[in-house]
Amino acid sequence: YYLLTANTIVTDNDSGVVIEGFHLDDNWTPEPDPSGNDRLLRTIIDRGNTASGSYVFEFAGADDVTLRYLALTGAEYAIAFPSNADSDDVTITRNELYGNRSAGVRSFTSNDGLQVISNRIFQNSSSALGVSMEQTNGATISDNVIYDTPSGYGINISSSYQKLAPNVIANNHLYAMYRGISAGSSDATYAPINILNNRIHDIDSEAISQTGSNALISGNLVYNTPSGITGTNVRDNVVYATGTGITTGGNAYVAGNRVFDSTTGIVEYSGSV
Repeated sequence: YYLLTANTIVTDNDSGVVIEGFHLDDNWTPEPDPSGNDRLLRTIIDRGNTASGSYVFEFAGADDVTLRYLALTGAEYAIAFPSNADSDDVTITRNELYGNRSAGVRSFTSNDGLQVISNRIFQNSSSALGVSMEQTNGATISDNVIYDTPSGYGINISSSYQKLAPNVIANNHLYAMYRGISAGSSDATYAPINILNNRIHDIDSEAISQTGSNALISGNLVYNTPSGITGTNVRDNVVYATGTGITTGGNAYVAGNRVFDSTTGIVEYSGSV
């Protein structure tokens, strides 16, 4: 157990390092433990201060860093990538992020190619974000389990202008929060966003909300939420037990979806489908 008195700054001199906590084997899984003990990783780093600007790790120019098998808690953001830090191709995997005030992972403009894979992100403050990336490209957010933030968002992402490596949100399990995935990619001049094969349920507002036209929402399983999917390119999803299954408009493409046991199946609000 480590109690910090300041942020851990990861600078360009740290590029390429692996910061790894103790673990017995590689069989750790982000799914909650059946016994109800979800805090299993023993290398706990506690910022001990949730005030604004207090982070466990603050990236400042380091590229190709890996963080794994760490329990990060007690901060505003567990892992922060400030605007213009220009830390690229960082991998965050097999960690537990809990007990933070505003977000598990928060990235602002200039940080590209981030890989957030197979983490358990849970029981942060009620309005926290699980993973949030602004104006990014080439990011992968996959195989994470994010839950227990009643007024918060699981994943929030917006794409970079004129940087066309796609952002991929895939195979995540999200539940017990206000909104599951919020994504924005205005048009073909912005990096596309692919939202694929996620399981999202027991959401208080909307499971998937996509704005702009340069995105694909496909293969997702959505249920037990007032609003299932809002988007313009919605294919081959399964949506049930919702108020409205799919909301679309603006010359959208909606095909191959199964929508059932919902008050309203598909709503088209403008343009054509």
